[in-house]
Amino acid sequence: MPSVICVWLPIHGSRHEKIWKCYIGDLSVSDEERRQRLERSIMGLGEYSGRKNYYAQLQNRIRQLEISEEKYRSILEAAGEAIFIFDANKGVVLEVNPAACQLFGYDREALLEKNGDDLSCGEAPYDQAHAMAILATCRSSGRPQRYEWLAKHADSHVFWIHCSLSYFTLGDDERLVLMMRDIDEQKRSRERERLLAEQLRQSQKMDALGKLAGGVAHDYNNSLSAIIGSVDLGRLQLQADPQLADATRQSLSRCLDTIANVAESAAAFTRKLLDFSRQDPSAFSPINPFDILASARQLIASLFPREITVVWDYVPQSISVVADGPSLQNVILNVAINARDAMLEGELVEKYLYINSWLGEDGNWYVRLRDTGPGIAPQHLSDIFDPFFTTKPIGKGTGLGLSTAFSAINQWGGSIEVSSQLGEGAAFTLHLPIVSS
Repeated sequence: MPSVICVWLPIHGSRHEKIWKCYIGDLSVSDEERRQRLERSIMGLGEYSGRKNYYAQLQNRIRQLEISEEKYRSILEAAGEAIFIFDANKGVVLEVNPAACQLFGYDREALLEKNGDDLSCGEAPYDQAHAMAILATCRSSGRPQRYEWLAKHADSHVFWIHCSLSYFTLGDDERLVLMMRDIDEQKRSRERERLLAEQLRQSQKMDALGKLAGGVAHDYNNSLSAIIGSVDLGRLQLQADPQLADATRQSLSRCLDTIANVAESAAAFTRKLLDFSRQDPSAFSPINPFDILASARQLIASLFPREITVVWDYVPQSISVVADGPSLQNVILNVAINARDAMLEGELVEKYLYINSWLGEDGNWYVRLRDTGPGIAPQHLSDIFDPFFTTKPIGKGTGLGLSTAFSAINQWGGSIEVSSQLGEGAAFTLHLPIVSS
């Protein structure tokens, strides 16, 4: 807002005539008290200067102020970073530069009216209360504050900015200057790099464990085959020996049945290890994933109790992905059964499993399974795809279901991701590249 300074000037050649000479200019006077101090300073020239030099000195002082204002304004407008200037006592915005208007998508007048909540995502800690706390810390300590902030644009999209807040005084006035720059792309790029590095680490770990598991499974399977074969031979001999008493025959038969059951259970476990370690791309072929969903739908209907409602949402289409059909079905069933078990463990009022599938604009086929269970603890999210990791009681799970799913999806050129919050369920999303339509 331009300031108006009226100075009483006696004019040469006119002893009785007196006029008001007005100078108008933006002198960066922020309040009435400072304006009055500046006016008294200029008027004071008349008290200590001769009448002859009075007008020239006054003109020079005003010109110096105008030059200072022009420099300040030029620097502010030319700055590439967004700049906000605050009243340190009141916390209100006094000035913004064009870069700030461009960053947030408002014109100058509208931006000056905004507060911390208007320009932030609104969720703690990115809200007005935290913003005012940072301003107070900077003012009380006098030390610059540097931090990252989740801001909100005029069109309501959120983005990351880097902030540098500094305190300074201007005469008797206390000011805070906040400089901001957009780091949204850098932030998201770092997150993508972190996820890629995590996926690479997981893939390398799975590859090493897969080779180890395959070797162990083959040796273990050979031993189990010998045990199961011996049990079958023992049954034949038991039936062929007429001299054994019936009680003895029944007792031996029960022992052989126990051995056979344990061996079959162990054999099933080794088959999972072999599936986990399989690296044979020649077994993959183009299949329609919607056909796999239809088959999985029938199995899930028979495996789920009535207290859990399964909601399906997809439209079958004629597309193909390269995968192994039975293995893809097992991946979907594994995730669904884990969701079922999680919901049955807790005393939940609503138990739903939502399964929806769609074609992405990125050329991938997607399927998401989202449950209303208790969710996954944050400390477990990074481990759930690790082999042998399970939160189920001993004897209830092998810890190979999700690791096998992760390994298979990666072999087919896709990925599987999980998101979860405690008390709000979990969502597993897998996608595979479409090869034809």
